[in-house]
Amino acid sequence: MLKKNDGVMVPKGYVVNSSEDGKQTIKCLVTLGGQVDQIISECFANYEYLEGMMMNALADNILFEATNHLYEHLSNEIKKDKGYLSSRYEPGNSEVPMTVQKELFDAIVPTFDLDLIITEGFMLSPAKSLVYYYEVTSEDCSLGIDHDCSACDIGCKNRKYILKIHKENTTEVIQAKQGEKTLRCP
Repeated sequence: MLKKNDGVMVPKGYVVNSSEDGKQTIKCLVTLGGQVDQIISECFANYEYLEGMMMNALADNILFEATNHLYEHLSNEIKKDKGYLSSRYEPGNSEVPMTVQKELFDAIVPTFDLDLIITEGFMLSPAKSLVYYYEVTSEDCSLGIDHDCSACDIGCKNRKYILKIHKENTTEVIQAKQGEKTLRCP
């Protein structure tokens, strides 16, 4: 059972870099810490398959929600300087090779005191961890969308579709899962 201060929610971190051509990149890391992996493994080792599967799914959702919160925070900070964030660039997706995961890892992890490793196959441990990056742009090319599911090659239960609603002089962008109700009353 998880208790408060079990070291599960490690603070999310990011590093801002500028290249010689003036482009800014924000490298991000979000991890739930090793205890989550340990609890999931213990459930399966003790033949508690339902509990293990539920804990795994719950941890995935918490991890993705944490990345959404980091995106909102970064987006608000960048807007103060009249900039915008691109959609997320993720190693293994969006034409970003897995080798980039090591580059991001090496740039971020020394900045924070985290018990995190990367394998020769570019996998992170603990498993409930993500590294990715954004570009800072002068135009809102992402339309406020953090993770663009259309750029993802993985078929997952969380896939969302982008809906563009054109009103008089504006366009509203909504992401929704298949079967999700999108009608919003004022």
